[in-house]
Amino acid sequence: MKKRTMLVLAAAATLLFAAGCNGGTGGGKTPGADDKEIVISLQTGNGLTNAYKAVAAEYEKLNEGVKVTVELKPTANYKEWLSAELAAPSTRPDIVDVSYNAADYRYFADYYDYLNDVSPYSGKLFKEQFNYGAQIPDAYTGRMLSISLERVQVLWIYNKEIFQLAGVREIPETWDGFIEACQKIAAEGYTPISMEGTYDGFLAGSMGHLFQIYNDQVTRDIINEVRAQEGDYCYVPSIDGVWEYNPADPFNDDPGFVNVNPVRLLKAVDEGVYRGDSAGGKFVAEQIARAFPQYAGGEVFFGRDDKVVPFYRGDAAMMMDGAYRIARYYRDLKEQNKLLENN
Repeated sequence: MKKRTMLVLAAAATLLFAAGCNGGTGGGKTPGADDKEIVISLQTGNGLTNAYKAVAAEYEKLNEGVKVTVELKPTANYKEWLSAELAAPSTRPDIVDVSYNAADYRYFADYYDYLNDVSPYSGKLFKEQFNYGAQIPDAYTGRMLSISLERVQVLWIYNKEIFQLAGVREIPETWDGFIEACQKIAAEGYTPISMEGTYDGFLAGSMGHLFQIYNDQVTRDIINEVRAQEGDYCYVPSIDGVWEYNPADPFNDDPGFVNVNPVRLLKAVDEGVYRGDSAGGKFVAEQIARAFPQYAGGEVFFGRDDKVVPFYRGDAAMMMDGAYRIARYYRDLKEQNKLLENN
């Protein structure tokens, strides 16, 4: 029977590595200890298959006799596929994306068991090989069932020619400056912002990112209400006993530096201490309303799914996207140039 090993890649946004036990019995072995094949079944995407195959080839060079098979899966129905795999008597994949997983986590190994081991490739501790401070352990079990190796870097991409035509000489560094730039761009007949206005866009797309980034600035102090206190079941003296609140440090309240007690968090929500209509929450909503939907196409913004075409076409001056758009932009240019050459 194939071992149930789930190494899960998490992105910040979010691919996850999780490791599991043998045959679902609860008594396992070290992941990959006597397996000669490692199957990668993450979600597919542009260029990802070639990227993982390149990593697989290098891993095989360092580990003679081990075969790495790349079998990426489509995003659609990935959650259902993974749940079925974990429910089966034996499983094929070893590396999966757990961010969509709703199945039994008992098959995932605890990364805390390996963090202080020495990596045979670098000679350093495993926890020094990634951003340990950004990891989010399971507060209910005290286990680290997944590991985040990626972050989404959110960028504002702009058209320099439109900025110049509209008289926007400096890149805005404040929200007031941003609104002023939008006003100038709109006066020249261009749409200032191209952004998706769908449910997914608000939930996990650009609007979701914008709200999270802005809202974080007015909710930092809630950590003082929900962090683990001495006597709490999840209190760790070496972490929570030495942590100090520092709003000037944007990473101060990352999970690796302070533990959040989920019971205190729920209590704060129940008692209205942590709420969506706080003064800070209202301020963020009011500021975002200064730009949307007015400078994102008006009523056309709602339901818009494709933000890329208006920006590429030169109809819109700005587009908010992940850093991955840079590589995709040059790829798109190459594809369009080939089409022009063929015509």
